[in-house]
Amino acid sequence: MRKCPGCGFNNTDDRERCLRCSTKLIPDAVPDPGVSDAREQGVFEELSIWLRRGSYALGRKLGGNLPTGLSHRFPWTAAYLSLLLAAGQAYNHQFTKAGIFAVIQVASLAFLLLTFFQPWNNWVLLVVFFWHLYMMADGFITAAKINGDPWRWRHVVAMWFAFMFFITGTFFIANIITQRAVRLTWVVHDTLTPQIRQGDKVVVINPFFSPDFRPGMVVYYNPDRYVVRRPGQGDFGMEEIISVNEQSSFGVITAMPGQRLSWENEGHIHVDGEPIPPNLLPVNPFGYPGSFDMIVPDGHYGIIMSHGARDRLTGSIGTPRQAVHRREILNYYDDVVMVAEENIFGMVLLKYQPPESRRWYGTSGGLWTEFPEDYPVQE
Repeated sequence: MRKCPGCGFNNTDDRERCLRCSTKLIPDAVPDPGVSDAREQGVFEELSIWLRRGSYALGRKLGGNLPTGLSHRFPWTAAYLSLLLAAGQAYNHQFTKAGIFAVIQVASLAFLLLTFFQPWNNWVLLVVFFWHLYMMADGFITAAKINGDPWRWRHVVAMWFAFMFFITGTFFIANIITQRAVRLTWVVHDTLTPQIRQGDKVVVINPFFSPDFRPGMVVYYNPDRYVVRRPGQGDFGMEEIISVNEQSSFGVITAMPGQRLSWENEGHIHVDGEPIPPNLLPVNPFGYPGSFDMIVPDGHYGIIMSHGARDRLTGSIGTPRQAVHRREILNYYDDVVMVAEENIFGMVLLKYQPPESRRWYGTSGGLWTEFPEDYPVQE
């Protein structure tokens, strides 16, 4: 056994540094002044030595001095506590390090939130993620060294995976218990451009947990069945009418129960005789059908079906869902949709992917903040 000259810990004979405090156990050989080293060190070798010494010094600096006289520390406890404002470092009695780590953690999380709508925010998220893994590893390794126990990186990796499994399982169970209070979903077709595109990922809040539905709220809903016309595609070149069940879509609540929703060709949409503001515009302000004038029934909400300003169904039609997925730019939809409250899956809170088009919708923000170009604004 080799006794550490720094902390007195007994190490195995094969160790060059103390397991507990990393003090060098084998003294450096005293060079003979009468013998010169004929081998000259190259530039790369000198750089390698400098990097090794620098990394070791940095590790010692970040690691701090190990406290003495402590009772047994539980490495897994220290690792998980490290995520709570560096409480794991405080658990290991490294209070200065705990304070520094806590400040870095709060600052990094604040910067992550402040830059959430920047296209490069995912890189910030990645850095913050790895920083928290480092905090956990530091707490785990330090606790093991305080105990004088050997540790291996496989133990740290196992701890990381156990933590991720715990978080995933907790989120899954909580989501089931709360009846899917928060739903992460994505747009499966490209008929809602330009504001909502295929592949966009959004956060949907269950109606039970979201505020009461109101005008301008972006919702995820079931439009039930509607009619699509295909001119000249039926027998003898006659117009063909197809009933399509899209099953799920996104839209803006334009009118509430009991309100009058009307529009005349090339005009402005009106609710109770008044032109609507931009936040009540449908997904595509140029994609709805001919003029309409109707009263929204009780228990329903007026959502103007406005998929793709110029969509046309092309190719062979199989199932209704295939009809939706095979759409190309050029056709129109036949009616305004009066959606029953029970057919609304929830409120769209925000779009989180892709990063360059992230957006917070809130409770009544709508999809449009101002009237698009060429829209017939009525003073």
